Amino acid sequence: MEPIESVNTAKLTPMMRQYFEIKERSLGSIMFFRMGDFYEIFGNDAEKVAPILGIVLTSRPSGASKKIPFCGVPHHSAKIHLLKLLKLGFKVAIVDQIENPENAKGIVKRDIVRIYTPGCIDEIEGLSSDSQNYLMASYECTQSRSWAVVVCETSTGELRLGRAENIEQVVEFVELFKPKEMLVRKFQNKLFKAKLGKFSAEHKLMLGDLPEQPLEDGVTQQETLGQLSFEKSTTSILGGRALISALFSYLKSLKAETNQFMSVKPLKEPDTLALSEIVIRDLEIFETARRRNLQGSLFHTINRTLSPMGARLLRWSLVRPLCKGKAIEQRHQAIHDMLSLGEETLQKLRTHLKGTPDLERIATRIQSGKVHPYELANARDALDK
Repeated sequence: MEPIESVNTAKLTPMMRQYFEIKERSLGSIMFFRMGDFYEIFGNDAEKVAPILGIVLTSRPSGASKKIPFCGVPHHSAKIHLLKLLKLGFKVAIVDQIENPENAKGIVKRDIVRIYTPGCIDEIEGLSSDSQNYLMASYECTQSRSWAVVVCETSTGELRLGRAENIEQVVEFVELFKPKEMLVRKFQNKLFKAKLGKFSAEHKLMLGDLPEQPLEDGVTQQETLGQLSFEKSTTSILGGRALISALFSYLKSLKAETNQFMSVKPLKEPDTLALSEIVIRDLEIFETARRRNLQGSLFHTINRTLSPMGARLLRWSLVRPLCKGKAIEQRHQAIHDMLSLGEETLQKLRTHLKGTPDLERIATRIQSGKVHPYELANARDALDK
């Protein structure tokens, strides 16, 4: 079946012409195109994903000399297929009807309502409950020749900024945070592909282009960063504000929310020591060295947390152990105080914590106006406890 992407769109039916006009703005995504009760996928996209999703690939007239390949999924089950593609490293654009069909003159108006990428997911079902889903970006400051590095987690509102002396240190941050997606300037894309080749293949890292315009536009930076408060250790990082502005510009191009980001924390917590990838692997913190299984790892062995927030905090703490005496003493004191409450009280606390939903991510969904009724009910019940 020959792809139709190269044909003259003037020869297409109005519906197919609308599809390809929107496709040009989809940032290279697989496009879910709403038609009635289905999301249809056309052309090369359909040929690519039909076998992955286990759905039938067929064809339909397009108005051109060739039929166009297509497949479809019911709108009520589209999320399952969307999340599967994201886990495999695809980007997915959702195109919906933006006017009432009863009022339409000609074909119904449609447009992209959201583009999902592996590093920009806010659907709780598509996220691991015990780990963060990071998007990272990096930018070399021409003044200092050092690199600004930022990571964000769109589902929790976490935003961190730091500095790397060289590209090797940037790679170390990638290995530490394990982002699902990374943005760099377009002309540096090949360099990072070479540096991150093995890591990218193993962890399915998507490498994308950092928007250029915000890097040089001070007005845009001021408007973009107005809502943010910077912690003291992040204010002097050259290129940091430009980088965050470019990151937010990228998120807005996906039609993703940015109002959940309120403050900028440091990449390196001052009281902690960040373990290297080699140390994490050799100590079998998250997986066994030989068979790379979760079972048998330190995290699996000691993880008795009862909430997603607790599991993520434990994961974070294991690879960033405290290194300052005062902080260590404070943690020991906190543990002592908890244990001194007695077994009965601790068991009551665990009973109340059991089944706690992901309040951190639900709060972000409330801010963005995307929260589901059942998520609000779960938050209500947890707050009652």
